[in-house]
Amino acid sequence: MDKLLHFALSFVLTASLNSFMPREKANMLTVSVCAGKEVWDYYNPPHSAEVLDLAAGIGGILAADIVVLKIEEKAQKESQP
Repeated sequence: MDKLLHFALSFVLTASLNSFMPREKANMLTVSVCAGKEVWDYYNPPHSAEVLDLAAGIGGILAADIVVLKIEEKAQKESQP
């Protein structure tokens, strides 16, 4: 369940940030948030940093990028005569 939450948070954050900043910056910011959460977990027992949490976050970022690209492609096709 924890990995799903990391995936979902990263997905929503990336998709939201893509609405007002370039994709690369949105991705970097989301990766920073994911990494920051793992650093916080490492230094705050009983939490523990997990590589798979970071991997789930990156998966959410990639999934959001794919969805946003598909939406942009569809919108572009519909706006052409």
